[in-house]
Amino acid sequence: MRRAILISLATAAVGCLAPPERGLPLYAAGSAAVPSGQVATLDVQVPFPSAPGAVRTFIQSVDGRDVATLASPFELLPGCHVVATAPHWASTRARFIYSSGLTGKQIFPIRMRAGHAYTVVEQWSSPLGPLVTISVHAVERDPVGGQTAEIAAAANDADVQACRAWTPPTS
Repeated sequence: MRRAILISLATAAVGCLAPPERGLPLYAAGSAAVPSGQVATLDVQVPFPSAPGAVRTFIQSVDGRDVATLASPFELLPGCHVVATAPHWASTRARFIYSSGLTGKQIFPIRMRAGHAYTVVEQWSSPLGPLVTISVHAVERDPVGGQTAEIAAAANDADVQACRAWTPPTS
């Protein structure tokens, strides 16, 4: 019994020491891997993710690049990144459970900083009823995980242009 407990504790300790999983780099192909503290991460949070092993993201494109069939999280260099959500989506969670939604394409011009994490969040008003209200926003988290901003979708092209004119702070 003691041996089993010790083995379990040792396995848990090794798991805690393992580095966190890195995201898929969306920076220039052929570039050397950039240290995790020098990139921003982009992910998605939906109420009911797809079945295990299924690639499904609510993010349609990043800076015009189609990422709909790629699994998030993504890694990006600091700077302005224009994130577009899919106008509709579908998810299969079990053999007979299927959900779909129509949110319209949302554009998020996000000023990404090194070491920060950005999540596009889809929220449902009541996931138990047949009809729900769906809202979409993005969240910025600092390197220790504290939420620093909630980011709304762009109201117009001026929001995108203002983001593109922004220069990220140097570390």
